Amino acid sequence: MHGWEISVIGRTLGRILNVLTGRQKELNRERPEVFLKIRHRASATDDWRAANFSIRNQINHQLVVKEITLGWGSWGSRVAPARVDDDIWTMDKKKIGRTFELDQILRPNSGETLRQTVPFYLRHPRDLLDKGRHTLKIAILIEQRTDPKKHWWTTIEGQIPQQQGDPVLFSKGGPLQ
Repeated sequence: MHGWEISVIGRTLGRILNVLTGRQKELNRERPEVFLKIRHRASATDDWRAANFSIRNQINHQLVVKEITLGWGSWGSRVAPARVDDDIWTMDKKKIGRTFELDQILRPNSGETLRQTVPFYLRHPRDLLDKGRHTLKIAILIEQRTDPKKHWWTTIEGQIPQQQGDPVLFSKGGPLQ
């Protein structure tokens, strides 16, 4: 190869890289803010905990939650979808596993809050065995309804609260208080 050929190839690769990183920056700018809330158990003998993702949507975006899955290191843990009707939570026992798919559309409007929740249940295998503070990594897949190419995986590590005062709200940066 001659010097000018290498120069042309280098400039072409540079332009391709700029286009790709520019697209990634644009996607990150539109990324919805996500929080994870892990609640206390309903009773001392219940090993399932209610949890939810709180997602901040923008008025002009219609987001769809496609999947919730457990991250690496959460061995033996399980998740299941929840249905909430007038503050009464029920578990969909047919979909218990390390991951489940859903198709929940988040539609904000100016009259409502821009933050909407996606409820689910989670279980850690050692939650009832000792009083240690165990952590879980839980990921959520969100995509834009009008453009499925725009999608975001958000993984949040959260600590299972054992007693009053333990953090229950988490973001990508850690616990919020």
